Amino acid sequence: MDFTNWGAFAGASQQHPHSQRKSITAIADPVQSREWQRCREIANQHWHNPFDLLLEEEQRQGQRIIYDNDIAILAAFAPSCPDEVLVFPMENFSHILQTTSEERRRIFRPVLGVFTALFFYRGVTDLNVAVHMAPFARMEEARKYYRWHLHIYPRRSRLPVDKAGAEIGFGTSVIDTLPEKTAEALRLWYRLGPQKERVIRVDGVQQQRLLDEVRRIIGNVH
Repeated sequence: MDFTNWGAFAGASQQHPHSQRKSITAIADPVQSREWQRCREIANQHWHNPFDLLLEEEQRQGQRIIYDNDIAILAAFAPSCPDEVLVFPMENFSHILQTTSEERRRIFRPVLGVFTALFFYRGVTDLNVAVHMAPFARMEEARKYYRWHLHIYPRRSRLPVDKAGAEIGFGTSVIDTLPEKTAEALRLWYRLGPQKERVIRVDGVQQQRLLDEVRRIIGNVH
């Protein structure tokens, strides 16, 4: 697994862009192992894929849904950071290798809007993206109870650290933004397209550079 960091606020220890490599073994890491095993338990108990159950509940409530056509984009119900977004396909793909290039284009095209919406409407300039997939050896079996999915974790670029105090001491995330508010803002981007009046305000004032950029996007769309 290769990835690139750029700057301290992207989780890097050096300011210049640099890449790192981590080998993926046949044994899943403990966090993901617990996740897909729990998904299997839920599927055995309820006879449904847990991701389908989650989507049905979110659609029924309608408060945290951002987009739900081919792929589900949700504001995370119990976020570990403000404006966390969860993304997963509606089809039974437990691993990205189970998709064709055309399916990947169809599925991922809507996801790109999340990053633009987070920037203009929520002021997110730094973030991490984590991709979870079933183990290679179990990816066909896992179609019944697991989906590959993305966690989009915005970072607090104005602060020197993302976690402190109670978060470190008690392992509890402290969130200052309701996921329903995140979904409300990002949902408007998908439904109405970029709107100048929705651009994030800094200290109560809209930034001219952001407004100019939104006007440019609107001009290109039309």
